[in-house]
Amino acid sequence: MQATFSEQEAIRADALAADLYAFVVFLHKSCTTDLFEALGAADLSLTQVKVLHHLEEAEQQSLKALAERIPVSVAAASRAIDDLVHRGFVERHEDPVDRRMKRVQVTTAGRTVSVRLAAARLTGLEQFATSLDPHEREILASALRTLLAHEEIAACRPMEASE
Repeated sequence: MQATFSEQEAIRADALAADLYAFVVFLHKSCTTDLFEALGAADLSLTQVKVLHHLEEAEQQSLKALAERIPVSVAAASRAIDDLVHRGFVERHEDPVDRRMKRVQVTTAGRTVSVRLAAARLTGLEQFATSLDPHEREILASALRTLLAHEEIAACRPMEASE
C-alpha cells in the first residue's frame, strides 16, 4: 500500500526536524565559546539574558507579561529583574494607571550588554560560516533567504545585518 501525501510529508518533516536538531546542537556546541565567555564576564544568568532580550523588543513591559514571555514564574522574573535593576541594566517603575502593576524597561547599559552578547554569538556563527566552502555557503544562504522572507524570522537578524 502506498503512503498518502500527508504521511510522506509527515515523514519528511520528522526527518527534517531531526536534521535541524543535529545542526542546532552542532552550532550550540561549536559556536558558543565566545558567548559563554561574554556571559561569564557579564555574570548573568540565562534568565537574565532572556529578560534583556525580551525587553529590547518592546519599550516597556509589565513584569507579569515579561514572565509569561520568557516563560518563568513572576517571582523568578522579579528576582532576575531585581539584580538587573541593581546593576543598572533595567529600570522598574509603577504603571501610571494601575499602581499595583510594575513596568520594566531596558536601560542603555542593558542594551550595551545585550549587544555584546549578540556579538559574541555572532562571532561563533561567523567562524562556522567561514569554515564552509563557497558552494556550501551559497546553498545555505539560498535556503536562509527563503526563510528570511518570514517577517518573524527576519526580525531576529542582528541590527547591522538587517540594515
